[in-house]
Amino acid sequence: MKKAFRILAYIFGFLLLLVLGLAGYVQWKFNHLPAQKVTPLAIHAVTDSATIIHGARIVTTLCAGCHIGNDGTLSGQIFLDPKEGFGTIWSANITQHPEKGIGKYTDGELAWAIRSGINREGRYLGPFMQHPLMSDSELTAIVSFLRSDTRLTQPSEAVHPPAEYAFVFRALIALGMMDPIPVATGPLSMPEATDEIAYGKHLATVTYTCANCHSASFETNVLNDMEKSEGFMGGGNPIDAPDHSAKILSANITPSKPNGIGNWTYEQFEQAVRSGKSPIKAALAQPCPGSASWKMPR
Repeated sequence: MKKAFRILAYIFGFLLLLVLGLAGYVQWKFNHLPAQKVTPLAIHAVTDSATIIHGARIVTTLCAGCHIGNDGTLSGQIFLDPKEGFGTIWSANITQHPEKGIGKYTDGELAWAIRSGINREGRYLGPFMQHPLMSDSELTAIVSFLRSDTRLTQPSEAVHPPAEYAFVFRALIALGMMDPIPVATGPLSMPEATDEIAYGKHLATVTYTCANCHSASFETNVLNDMEKSEGFMGGGNPIDAPDHSAKILSANITPSKPNGIGNWTYEQFEQAVRSGKSPIKAALAQPCPGSASWKMPR
């Protein structure tokens, strides 16, 4: 009996040392992550109203849901709540403030951060900030809007606490399971609007990232080829409510008639996207574009 207890004690001790060793390695690796390469893109802000309005449309749909602050600018807010299990993470201040926002970024550095998810210091910002297939024209529009005089982008003094990553999140990063995917450093073009299927696919999978939320899980999304994502457009992905009080399952937006939007008319679909009103229920939940509580800048 004593021998059996001794063996169990050895096994327990070995497993304990293994766990402590792994935890120590993860922490050391996390604290010594190498900087990622920064390759500023050949993107430059312009001042024509059409481009800025296009950028406003993208930013208010794609970015504002996470970056809108209490002061009504893109000054950041809590992004991941501790209840998620990944720690407490705040979205960045992306106003024009030179120190607390993105005022020091060049246009090319800002475009690179949007496409690659890597900031000007070489730090990977995570998969939610990576848009690997975003075209040059879209990046130009976004950067132009962020440089414009709209109230959303005006300098904000907001400063947020540093991220407090849970161990599981540090482990995913340290073990290379959340590395950035390679992206193009040269020009990327949009499909022609006359090619309605290709153009629509780009809007839904790249520009407005509908597929990111409406596929099965953020963890199984394939950012550089969204059609390969698990449950592509089939919904069921638990999305955090804006006030972090509950989870909302994303809808099935495939052409399925019993479960998706196969019975919707074009007018019903347009109404849902533009106004947030669904033909089968009173209103769509945030962060669907038409249900957004912020307004398109004028």
